[in-house]
Amino acid sequence: MPRLVSLFAQIAIAVGSTPFALACAGSSEGSTTGYGGATGYGGASAGGTTGSGGNSRGGSGGGGGSTTGGAPGAGGSSGSSAVQCTGVNTSFPTFDRSCTSATDCTLVQHLTSCCGSTLVMSIRNTEKSAFDAAEAICDAQYPACGCASQGVNVEDGTLIDFSQLGQVASRCDSGQCGAHYTGEVFACGDTQCTLQQICWLMSGGPAGSPTSASCQFSGGCSDCSCVGASYCTCTVQNGQVTVSCAAP
Repeated sequence: MPRLVSLFAQIAIAVGSTPFALACAGSSEGSTTGYGGATGYGGASAGGTTGSGGNSRGGSGGGGGSTTGGAPGAGGSSGSSAVQCTGVNTSFPTFDRSCTSATDCTLVQHLTSCCGSTLVMSIRNTEKSAFDAAEAICDAQYPACGCASQGVNVEDGTLIDFSQLGQVASRCDSGQCGAHYTGEVFACGDTQCTLQQICWLMSGGPAGSPTSASCQFSGGCSDCSCVGASYCTCTVQNGQVTVSCAAP
């Protein structure tokens, strides 16, 4: 295990940034769960990625215990639910996602940490006002913790930079609204990276440990010349940079 820890440290030095973003005190990435109603959209995870652009989240405290009324809809809107985005027992309303075409859907952004990390999802457009009311309460509950944002999670599992928000669109898949990144991506283990990211594949360690995959923002690196670490190999194919590292 010490050799594996040393390996991760060498990787961090080689790419010039810490491969795992520091968590903000009092924030919870777990608040992105609970957006049921859409089938087929796995919850995105910002863990293991570096910050995108160093944005930091300001905000006012308070606001706990408020409620919002969700507009009733054909797809099972939550009605009235408590909004609690910080603390141990977080909760946020679910919203109707039913659709017959993409024109029934609209994109919304949900704040998931005091650092400014954001989840982009798609809901039925008639639910927009109810969502905005709930999101305003949630936003006010986060303290100003002054840490770097971990980027934008799209509910299709893609992690993007804030500058790529214009490449996210709503779709109506199997009667449910969903947010999708429309830019080019490539496979990275069990996830997918954008061309602005480097795919890191880590293997080795204790017996039986699976290979882990993560997408790190490249910081403008487009080849292997700026990526290097012991026990790692780097490949570039069609602008896609993949680094594979194995513990000895």
